[in-house]
Amino acid sequence: MPYHHYIPRFILRGFIPEDTTSPGPAGQKTKKQRQREARKARKKGQPDPETISVYDLQSKSIKPVPIAKEFGVWNLYQDATNPEDLEHLEKKLCDLEGKAAQIIRDLHIAAGRQSSNQTFTLLRSDLQVLRKFIFLMHYRSSTTEKTYFQEDHPRNAPIRQWIRHLKRSKGFETDSAIWLDGLRYYLSTKHSDILEHAKQCSEYGPYQPIGEANVDMPSHQWHAIAYESFTNNNYLGVWKSHEDSEFVLGHNSYAIWEGGLAGTPRLFKLYVISPKITIVLKLCMSKTLPSVFEDSTLSDHPLGFAQTVYSRGPRGLGNRHASPKDQYDALQRHLQSPNSDKDQFTFRINGLTVDQTYLVNQVVLENLHADGLLVFASRDAMLPTARRYDTREGPFLKKNRQAIAGLVRCLESGASGNPSTSAQPCAGTDTPGSGDSTASASRPSMPSAPNFTQPPNPTFVRQPRVAVGLDDLMLPNEGVSHVMGRYRPGRPFAHSDWGEKDVSFDFLLYNILEGGVTFETEYDRAVMIYRHFPPLPSTVYPLVHFITKRMTQARMLIEVVQALSQERVKMKFPLGTPTKLVDSLGKEESKHLLEMLSLHVESLGLGWVLEQWDGECTESQKILEQVTIVAYLELLLEIDPNLAASLCSSVTFIEVVAQPTRPPSEAHIEEVEEIVPMRNSEALQHEQNISPPSSTPLSSPSSLSSSKSSRPAKLSLGNLLLPREPPGLFSEYDWAFDDMLLDVVEGSVVFPTEWERALYIHRLFPPLPSTLHPLVRLIGERMLEVQSMADVIRDRVQHHTVQRALGGRGLRTEIHMKTHKLVDSLSSRDANCLFTTVSLLFESWGLAWAGDKWDRDHGVSSPILKEVTVVACLKVLLEDPNLVASLCSSVKFIETISPDSSPNDDETKAGAVMWNWIMPCMFLGAAYLARRWRL
Repeated sequence: MPYHHYIPRFILRGFIPEDTTSPGPAGQKTKKQRQREARKARKKGQPDPETISVYDLQSKSIKPVPIAKEFGVWNLYQDATNPEDLEHLEKKLCDLEGKAAQIIRDLHIAAGRQSSNQTFTLLRSDLQVLRKFIFLMHYRSSTTEKTYFQEDHPRNAPIRQWIRHLKRSKGFETDSAIWLDGLRYYLSTKHSDILEHAKQCSEYGPYQPIGEANVDMPSHQWHAIAYESFTNNNYLGVWKSHEDSEFVLGHNSYAIWEGGLAGTPRLFKLYVISPKITIVLKLCMSKTLPSVFEDSTLSDHPLGFAQTVYSRGPRGLGNRHASPKDQYDALQRHLQSPNSDKDQFTFRINGLTVDQTYLVNQVVLENLHADGLLVFASRDAMLPTARRYDTREGPFLKKNRQAIAGLVRCLESGASGNPSTSAQPCAGTDTPGSGDSTASASRPSMPSAPNFTQPPNPTFVRQPRVAVGLDDLMLPNEGVSHVMGRYRPGRPFAHSDWGEKDVSFDFLLYNILEGGVTFETEYDRAVMIYRHFPPLPSTVYPLVHFITKRMTQARMLIEVVQALSQERVKMKFPLGTPTKLVDSLGKEESKHLLEMLSLHVESLGLGWVLEQWDGECTESQKILEQVTIVAYLELLLEIDPNLAASLCSSVTFIEVVAQPTRPPSEAHIEEVEEIVPMRNSEALQHEQNISPPSSTPLSSPSSLSSSKSSRPAKLSLGNLLLPREPPGLFSEYDWAFDDMLLDVVEGSVVFPTEWERALYIHRLFPPLPSTLHPLVRLIGERMLEVQSMADVIRDRVQHHTVQRALGGRGLRTEIHMKTHKLVDSLSSRDANCLFTTVSLLFESWGLAWAGDKWDRDHGVSSPILKEVTVVACLKVLLEDPNLVASLCSSVKFIETISPDSSPNDDETKAGAVMWNWIMPCMFLGAAYLARRWRL
């Protein structure tokens, strides 16, 4: 039965103490020399010369370990699908390790040279070998073998259905069989071919796909896209430890990462190669964003891109004056040429200070499991590192502090200091840490990490955050407290501020936390809590305001997600279809949906989910996360139900609202607010008893549908529908428009895009000032407000526009003085971009009805109101088409009409700014660059 290492022996040999009796450096001996020395040692009864010092965190003792019998698993790479050669994968791994060992040996030689600017040069072919070796160092571990494709692992929720389908179609009986299939593919396929296979995958792209993986995706394409993401999203660098320090190696050191970038985790990936060299990967996006977006203890460590020299590359390659597309095309042609194998990449060997070396070791120590192993080469270098970790210094929880305190005592006492002696436990290992604080009890405690056969805890180390739970957001027991809600921070409130609904809701939450109210599934519990929220804005309940604040954060990101995933989202619900979350889900569906949404929210970088918290998760914190997820789903349903459905397509958690039809006598009996006359314009005032309009409307009533004044409304449109009493107040035009509006919202009239829907509604507006329809009147007020701000808007747009043609005196002329109108059709992507950009501009201009008040009805009519308002205001500003065109210069939404045509009055105003919509997408969408979280 073969013993297979997951940490290569050539790396472990670098940690053999230099004071052993074996002559010569271990890394420079041949295989025959090592075998000869091992035989001599056995004959003399001496320990194996290739023995390293290992600290066992569980027993708190230093023990000598032969590298041949540690950091490996029996039959790890044995391939039962090839009975003629069960060890063929081990042989291929040995071949790859041999090539990588030579590259790393040359790296150590370059690092040993006496120079103030140490560099190391690799050919592209050698760099591809090193890249594949680094990737497989993560992939090949015993823990990864069990969890990488574990079907019920929470972080495998996006590929759970794909795993099940693959088992059925290919006959894989275990999760490990899929992992072995991936290892077989990586070892049998060239680096360049793997990248080509990734491009053939439907999910290939710069952003993380929304929702679950395509179950029909071939296994080799999934393996390829995981490899491509790992390779192309990170650039490689080299760190060299200070001469007075050394790097340390943990049993799990090839699966650790640290830091975040604009909410995107895994800024750094660390690979300790020897006591002197660590290879590091860093997100490429970090080079395009300011350093303020980095959240890491390693941000001050020097690291940069390699300098590239192309071998006989085509024209345009490396030409700074060529366009990005020409440079990309030239590079792709060059990579297909055999000359590309001779390209040279020169890496700088970045020397670290003592402090910087310690910060790297701190990440390794923080991620050790409770039963893990720690390897070090020098006792003199290990002791200062261990002492420093056994202090309060740094932002980490120091969850292994007590174990490392035992290492300090071992090193100070000299126990088991020589690899030739047997392991001895150190005295007093049950006492707390020996640093400047005797214990870390004041910090949140971490759960005992699982052993090698259990799913690993997240290996990311971040600054501790307050883990808020549901019980922290209930009504306080004290008579006076301070809450964050509708009152400004620090404003006290008393029992008299609590409403009856607040107290009832608080009693409900108390019973849920105490177990007095139980549910079949966690989804059912979260939905029930959310639907019993006291209404805003009257409530002072902390939980409601806490969730509302989170939804405000999410609203902007949802618009970005829509823009990035427009082509991937399937149209399941027609525009205007009323939807809601189902009341209940089964246990399996509930678990899968909540896991999928947790991963999605985590990718947004909002810090809501438990993976972003330190310490053990309590039931209270878990409930808070799940209620937040349900609130997020409700927000998605309000904005885009198709996007919500695509996040977890294997679970039916959305249903269409089908309200029963009421008899005519009960139609439209909802109470409607009194209609308030229009402000700031005599032209929009009306008399109580108004006669039919004398002017011709945009479309006559016959062009609409016949009056359906007695038809019951299937949807509640708040105050935007006509009240049924008194019946003689409104004209036939108003009733016809009202019925048309109901047809649109109910889905009887379907449009390709929201833009065409908004244009259709606006063009059928009853004429002002004679109409009394609430929707028309409301938008009319907003049009007046925008029209009154036209000069201010022009000044602000001019301030943000680069002035060249007019020398800063006005907007650059892009549309000449002709008659213009809004285009009749836009693509879904352009429409979404236009609505998002103009909405953000309205909000930034301080319009009272923009921003958080866009969707005050919280219903299906909300996006319709927002879209029609945007269209109406654009037409108001069409008197200055250059101004309107500059409002969203990336979308062409204005067209010129010939002078001899007779455009309608409301189609003579147009608009567009150089609003940088791409930068917000880059910043807010940076979280999507970690397309494969598991790497």
